[in-house]
Amino acid sequence: MICQHWFLFYGMVPREVISVKPLKVRLSITLDEDIAQKIRDLAEKDDRSLSQYINLVLRQHLLQKGEK
Repeated sequence: MICQHWFLFYGMVPREVISVKPLKVRLSITLDEDIAQKIRDLAEKDDRSLSQYINLVLRQHLLQKGEK
């Protein structure tokens, strides 16, 4: 049996240690132009991609509504 420290020393990580990112889903939505521009501006100001910013805003909205 190889020690877990050996894996970490050589830059290899056992499968049990690897964390998996949540799956992403590609969507297509239609927004009013003024809303789309405001979201683009806010995303840029927050130094995020449009997709990251929309995901963040929707996640915060769901948390406020008591959803997971």
